[in-house]
Amino acid sequence: GFTLSVENASVYFDSIESAKVSNAKIAIFGFYNFININDVTLASVAKSFIPLHIDRLDIKYSVFNPFVVYGYSSGQFGKAKLSFNIQDNKLHVDLKPSDNMLKNYKTTLKGLKKSNDGEFVYDKTL
Repeated sequence: GFTLSVENASVYFDSIESAKVSNAKIAIFGFYNFININDVTLASVAKSFIPLHIDRLDIKYSVFNPFVVYGYSSGQFGKAKLSFNIQDNKLHVDLKPSDNMLKNYKTTLKGLKKSNDGEFVYDKTL
């Protein structure tokens, strides 16, 4: 396998700094691959939509389920489980919002579907 560790990185999208990452670990083993990202601060432009600090983001891919990439994230926004179907480009997010998210980001939550258990669901075909 192959493992890469990155520390104190800046992430750019279209030449615009979008986030700062304290550390990330990328592991490629062929049958099972993952990315663990810790201590992320999003650019201030996102402040009106979501809290800026993400504690952890884990992304996993396995050849045993080759069409789906799974993820888990936690931070000031709460906790989220993610899946992305590569075959049909569908993103699914189950969000358990934090008190901060419920109180200060109501507009963002209005764009999500509320489930019976109090969590929020986001589905999007990209």
